[in-house]
Amino acid sequence: LEQIRGEATLTMRGGELKAKDLAGPIDLDTQGVDITLEKLEKTTGVVRINAVGESLKVTGLRTEARFDVRSVDVEVTLDRAAPLAIYSEGGGSIEITPPPGGYQLDAVTKNGEISVPEGTIEVTTSGDERRATGPIHGGGPTITVRSARGDVTLRER
Repeated sequence: LEQIRGEATLTMRGGELKAKDLAGPIDLDTQGVDITLEKLEKTTGVVRINAVGESLKVTGLRTEARFDVRSVDVEVTLDRAAPLAIYSEGGGSIEITPPPGGYQLDAVTKNGEISVPEGTIEVTTSGDERRATGPIHGGGPTITVRSARGDVTLRER
C-alpha cells in the first residue's frame, strides 16, 4: 500500500503487509502477518496496531502510537518525539530507536532484559522484573514499554 491520504484500517489474517507514505490515522488488527510501515513522516492521528505473531517494523514514526502485540518481534524508529506505548506478551523482542532530543522512558519487562544507551538511566532489578524509568536528554513525550518474556533494547541514535 502506498500514498493513502485518508484513514487506513485493515484486518488481516496471515501474509505480509508493506505500506509507506500513509497520511492519515492507521488502525491495524492482524494475526500471523509480517508488517512493515515506512515513510510515516506525513501520518497524522494515532497509529494503532494490534498484532499476534510474526513481526512489526515501523520507521519514520512522528505521531502518537500504541502497539498491543503478542509473540511479535517489534522494531520501531521514531523520527520525532511523540508518545509511544508498546504492550507485549508472549515473548518477542522490542527494539526502539528513540527520537533525536529528549524523551521520558517508562520500560518494564518481566522475565526479560532491558538495554539502554550507556550513561542515560539506570536499569533496576527486582526478582524477575527489570525497570528503566526517567527522563533522557532532558525529557519529553513518554515512551512506555511493558513486556512479558521479551527483551527491550533502546538503540543509540
